[in-house]
Amino acid sequence: MRVASSIQGEVVKSRRNSDEVLFRPEHFEQIFADTDIYKKYMYGYLCHMYLTELEKKFSKTRNNKYGVNTYGNALRYVKYAVTYVVPHYWLESLELFEYHENVRMYTDIILGQWIDFEKTITKRVHNRDYFYQEIGENGQNEYYYNYDGYYKGRTINNDLKEFPFVRKIDYSNAWEPSIGTRYSCIEDIMNYPE
Repeated sequence: MRVASSIQGEVVKSRRNSDEVLFRPEHFEQIFADTDIYKKYMYGYLCHMYLTELEKKFSKTRNNKYGVNTYGNALRYVKYAVTYVVPHYWLESLELFEYHENVRMYTDIILGQWIDFEKTITKRVHNRDYFYQEIGENGQNEYYYNYDGYYKGRTINNDLKEFPFVRKIDYSNAWEPSIGTRYSCIEDIMNYPE
């Protein structure tokens, strides 16, 4: 239910609301009104499972807990936000046997952009309740980054929709995350207002 809710663009509800709220008949009917996209929900579920797998891998890493150095706070706070973005790559023409590899590839692409996403959101004026600086008692600037609050807050849904995540990939130059080869991106970038 949380994955389906996030795919519908309700990332905050996915993370913040209780199961009791998510499974209310009116919410359930709203989320599953379009029964033709159940395969997209499966795709999103596989994305979430892969993120959970990555989180477990990084939980054993001493100097990179939750993969924060690699992926920002994507694995720690916002698997559902990533699960909102990745299904934009889902194509109805995909065969079920292609989902696993396809989901992993696109999840890696989005995770590779997550630190840039976080750098951008910390600079946005409408997010100053979560990210700000003050002059401390010692006269030095102190920076506050409340990612946990932001990822439960009122601005994330729009920030995700507006951020220029790469939307299409040129498959002629595939990427292997373990060796760090880059995708060659087709220019189909969402415009993000400065």
